[in-house]
Amino acid sequence: ALFFGSMLLMALAGDQEARRELPAQIAAWGTIAALFVAGWWFRVRPRRELHRDQARSLRLRSAPGDPLGFFRRPFALLGQAASAKDIENTSWGTWRGMDVAVFDYWFARSSDPNRNDYRYFTCATTPVPADWPDISIVPEGLWSRLAGAVGGGDVGFELERFNRAFVVRSADRRFASALIDVRMMEWLLGLPSDTGFEILDGTLLCQTPRRADADVTWSLETMATFMTHVPPVVASLFGPRR
Repeated sequence: ALFFGSMLLMALAGDQEARRELPAQIAAWGTIAALFVAGWWFRVRPRRELHRDQARSLRLRSAPGDPLGFFRRPFALLGQAASAKDIENTSWGTWRGMDVAVFDYWFARSSDPNRNDYRYFTCATTPVPADWPDISIVPEGLWSRLAGAVGGGDVGFELERFNRAFVVRSADRRFASALIDVRMMEWLLGLPSDTGFEILDGTLLCQTPRRADADVTWSLETMATFMTHVPPVVASLFGPRR
């Protein structure tokens, strides 16, 4: 905008070279603007309207972007090494008596526009007891894409199928063992691939691969079901959910 504005001012001031270049610049920058508008109109706008309509049906408030600042918090599930990533839409409010937030998240590994390597997710969050230690339950396929080391050590479990499917990291192995019992492991193994969970500073984050329809409800339902699978021993050792 600054470049084009400067050239326009120079042309109006009588600069002959600027006048000669101005039509080509108008064509070039007009094409770029048209591509941006088309991208927003055909990709961003439909998704924004769909997210907003789903949120409205659940009586949640919505806003574009990341107004709640999830990118400012060090969630492992949002820490992919990527050339581009964004939170496009966010909704929040009360759902089934829980304070919740839901947001659209995507990342792309490559900056090559000819490669379609975008990964799209719908994420849901809710508060959990502040005394619960941090833990990440990351699908093996997403773990290799994380930008850096995630706090805590790897935790292994007696079910080898689960160890191959997920990477679990927590500084408190006792909490990890209490939270992820055999019932929880079997449920996690039955979820769609790329579904992950994380507890960070008293917030539970549930990340689900985006669905073509009802993805906001699906992500909230998945998060709520995770909470129903939390073993009772967790409440007795680390504090009940408020």
